[in-house]
Amino acid sequence: MGHVYQMVKTHRDSEAILELLTRYDLQTPFIEIEPVFERVCDWGPSRTLGCVGRLLIQILEREQRYGRVLYFIERCQSQGRQFMLPDVSRVQFYAEMALDTGKPEVARNLLVDADKRYGSLVNLQQFNHLLQKAR
Repeated sequence: MGHVYQMVKTHRDSEAILELLTRYDLQTPFIEIEPVFERVCDWGPSRTLGCVGRLLIQILEREQRYGRVLYFIERCQSQGRQFMLPDVSRVQFYAEMALDTGKPEVARNLLVDADKRYGSLVNLQQFNHLLQKAR
């Protein structure tokens, strides 16, 4: 991790991500990838953090641990509000879950600027309706 840290701190995120992806993938158990996420989170905002967060979210999705996914979405957003999910089709699901659990800011962060962030990949009318509920 020391080598990955050096790459992240010198803005060589692409190299850091490639190195991490040689060690960890979608088959990696959550219990192994969570400490990596925590470590990278300690280093501050970076593209590497976003990628590790998306990998973690995909693993949790596969395990159907949606509440934990929402927790990690919130953690990733705390490092960068424009954090994007690995699967755009799940944005509405997690925005609604965030609203249902009293986390309107998480929902807003997922939905804001949907036309620019997601374009025609989502139903903008539904997103705008949810965004109004989140305000």
